[in-house]
Amino acid sequence: MKKLLKEWRCRLFGHRMYEEVFAERRYSFVARSRMPLYRVVREHRCDRCDKCDRKILRSDIRRSQLLKEGWFIER
Repeated sequence: MKKLLKEWRCRLFGHRMYEEVFAERRYSFVARSRMPLYRVVREHRCDRCDKCDRKILRSDIRRSQLLKEGWFIER
C-alpha cells in the first residue's frame, strides 16, 4: 500500500531525483591472478518511488587510471 501511495505522489508532483556517481569493483580472471577492474556508474534515483536510471560512463579501467582522472577511492 505504501509503495502505491509513493508512486501516485510521484505521478502527481513529479519525481524527486538525485544523482549519484560511483565506481563499482569488478574482477577479471587472467592467468591465475585476480585483477580488480572498476566501472564508473552514474545513477539518477527517485527518493519516493526508487525509480533508477543507470548509465555506465567508463568500464573496465584500473585503479591507477581512476586516480589519474581525479576519482577518489575509499576502502
